[in-house]
Amino acid sequence: MAINSSQKGKRGERQARDAVREHWSAPSCIRSAQAAGAFAADLLHAGHEVHVEVKCVARLGTERFMLQAERDAGPDELPVVLMRQNHGEWCCMFRLRDSIRFADM
Repeated sequence: MAINSSQKGKRGERQARDAVREHWSAPSCIRSAQAAGAFAADLLHAGHEVHVEVKCVARLGTERFMLQAERDAGPDELPVVLMRQNHGEWCCMFRLRDSIRFADM
């Protein structure tokens, strides 16, 4: 059975939009029409000055790092992963549902 990547992308963007609305208190967050060109964000009005790209893939290689952080974190600790590729810049990863908690720390 062939996967319709366009439909999969739209579905992922809708799910991400709903999560942003819930966890970032951004009820006006919408999917971009993608008509604005290559530099248009996937989500608009996310409630912050951010450029949101949504990626929905079958296997996210970094998920195992997040799962380890969640497994090893204490009950009152926020699981966070710092990562970078060789010679790249550091990135910080935590669950979207924890983003406001992280910002409030």
